[in-house]
Amino acid sequence: MRVVIVTRHMGAVEWLKLHGIEGDVWQHITKEDIEMLPTGSIVIGVLPLHLAVHVLDCGSRFWSLSVNVPPELRGKELSADQMDCSLQELQLIWRDYRGNPHYNCEETRTGVPSPTMGDCQKFEIGLVPRSAGDLVEAESLNGLPPSTPFQAVDLPE
Repeated sequence: MRVVIVTRHMGAVEWLKLHGIEGDVWQHITKEDIEMLPTGSIVIGVLPLHLAVHVLDCGSRFWSLSVNVPPELRGKELSADQMDCSLQELQLIWRDYRGNPHYNCEETRTGVPSPTMGDCQKFEIGLVPRSAGDLVEAESLNGLPPSTPFQAVDLPE
């Protein structure tokens, strides 16, 4: 399992290291870089949403590094001691309710969900808190631990 930390800030790398998380440090990442990562890799950092989703599409996992920066420290390079950070794993789930008696779903002739299926499909986005312990468990299992259930966010229709 490969861990890639995407950041230009050494304070963030120090903070992760203090919390038991180490990996290859890259200052930036592209779609092509993501596509070259081994399946099952973990990418940690602050990425634009389209790249974070691409990480998942390519069979890896994305952990967002959230940094709470007080107004007086914004724009300054912070040390690990000055950083108030947390990690959350981005999860995207598609649920198919065809065949569920509680939903009035019509199947398409191909069996593939269509955009007009309405209540027959649901997309959920979630953030699951993560820590170095999750990485240790993943390495011992030669893969990532099962996802922890998250509080789903209902998307506007």
